[in-house]
Amino acid sequence: QCVAGGSALCDFMPPDQYDNSKHNNGSSQFSACDIYNCLISPFTKTEITGMIFYQGEGNESSYSVYADNLTDFVGMMREIYGTNMPFYNVQLPSHNTGGSWPGLAKVRFAQFDALKTIDNYYLVSTMDKGISGYDTDWAHPTNKKFIGERLAYIALAEIYDYSNYSLNYYGCPLFTRAKVKDGYAYLYFTN
Repeated sequence: QCVAGGSALCDFMPPDQYDNSKHNNGSSQFSACDIYNCLISPFTKTEITGMIFYQGEGNESSYSVYADNLTDFVGMMREIYGTNMPFYNVQLPSHNTGGSWPGLAKVRFAQFDALKTIDNYYLVSTMDKGISGYDTDWAHPTNKKFIGERLAYIALAEIYDYSNYSLNYYGCPLFTRAKVKDGYAYLYFTN
């Protein structure tokens, strides 16, 4: 488990693969590669079967390169651990801190866009949760049980092939088409 708030994607990258000109630092309380050096590097000899990742807020100012950098990061982790392990990414929820976070929606889109470039990559949507009377900061909802359940259900469906679970019910909704009828817009999704 690796937890570090206020981090950018490059903080998780190994120093021998980090490229300062390519992997934009974003906004972070850490230096590039710090989290990797402290919290991932000690466990590179450990066998793992998948990675859960919940990060992106620190890259709201560098959203335009986030999908490419995420693709690089997943490749780095798979190379280090020697396996094409599943990579589960938690899509950023909404934000309600009263401040302006114009890049968060674009980071969410970049996380979604990575579905096209990263194989064995799963995205869990959180836009429908976190909004409640007791959560004043929707980006960090106190109820994270639903996130864990969605991640587990995707693993049960896709990795462990349990027939009672389906990516169509627990994965990130995939827009297919829109239809306008009688002044209403109807949106259709595959899941």
